[in-house]
Amino acid sequence: MRARTAEIEITYNGVPASDKMADSELECTYTDPASGEADGLDISIHDRDRKWINSWLPQTGDRLTAAIALKNWDSSGTDRRLDCGSFVLDTFTFSGWPISGTISAVSVPADGNFRARKRSKVWENITLQEIGKDIAGRAGITLVWDVGSSQKVEQPTEAAPASPPKVGDIVEFTGTRHYVSSNGNTGYACKPGKAKVTQTYNGKHPYHLIHISGGGSTVYGWVDAADVKQAAAESSEYEFTIKCEEQEDQTDCEFYAELCEKYGLAMKVYNRKIVVYDREEYKKKPAVLVLTETDLQAWSWQQRMSGTYTGGEFAYTPAKTSKEIKVTLGTQERALKLSGKADSQADAERQLKAAINKENHGRVTLSATIMGNAALAASQCVEVQGLGSLSGKYYIDKVTHNIGGGYTMDLEMSLVE
Repeated sequence: MRARTAEIEITYNGVPASDKMADSELECTYTDPASGEADGLDISIHDRDRKWINSWLPQTGDRLTAAIALKNWDSSGTDRRLDCGSFVLDTFTFSGWPISGTISAVSVPADGNFRARKRSKVWENITLQEIGKDIAGRAGITLVWDVGSSQKVEQPTEAAPASPPKVGDIVEFTGTRHYVSSNGNTGYACKPGKAKVTQTYNGKHPYHLIHISGGGSTVYGWVDAADVKQAAAESSEYEFTIKCEEQEDQTDCEFYAELCEKYGLAMKVYNRKIVVYDREEYKKKPAVLVLTETDLQAWSWQQRMSGTYTGGEFAYTPAKTSKEIKVTLGTQERALKLSGKADSQADAERQLKAAINKENHGRVTLSATIMGNAALAASQCVEVQGLGSLSGKYYIDKVTHNIGGGYTMDLEMSLVE
């Protein structure tokens, strides 16, 4: 039987460097968090011949790629490869004696402004996805929006003929004039936006519209058919419009990560991409692997009761009034109390739901060390068996790959409840 081996393949500033580094590389750690921080690559080296502190001295901004190459891993002749992605050198340290060092890199864009330059900007009448596209474009990377049925690939398709709007429909009013009657001759100025069809009549202006809250329109009357468009159906609950959000002295990375978290989404940077997804939906996906007690080289389990909630309350004051409004979700047995800025009751409910889910995630955690498996990644689910009442379906919050004298993985997981 052929020997099982695990190696790290590295390119350094576009040049294959695995062979060059083989004599000095001691251990490599690749950290794959589900969200909240960038992927990380740490390479421990020795420098007995003093190349690294002289001609090979790293420079901040150097670019690396890494992959884990497994040979004869699952069985003889079975090879696997895990692409760890692209990284930018972040820090490097040396110490002695003997001389050793650590090279640390993170999966952020080559444009260092993404996580270094602080900006101030007011974002108005825009969706979370549109903000992400803007920020990703400025950093020279791609936004992967894996939320609901709204995916990154946006190929135009030929739409089926739309049926005429009917009473009760929410439509997009594109005109600027409304009339007091269906056959009226004098029109009055109004603003376009979303509105509700309240009446129809076979006249010159066949639709009676009334503006809806937050839709931007001031229409209240009869309008031309050419000015009424069917409102696009929202493919997910996250396609709402943010009226106003202030980025105040924050990097794009900090601001967008916090904004996604505020509305219950997870964001991570991986291989020149900003990936945004719904963690609660990912937790509903089937387990990709079963881990039995024999797979666990070491493990630790923990449960907490403090900081978990059965519901909550969010208090906010609308901009046009001084009256405080409170929205509630769930039961108030153990309620999370919040107050802050919200565009509407629906916006307050979104923020409250996200905050409750965030606090309740990780009530039960399991940390485990297993033999390396290139198929496992953070944000997946696994089924743990053989630990009695501690068994169950777990969501992977972080994976740390350890290569050097073997290949193991440290998993940090939360019970899916």
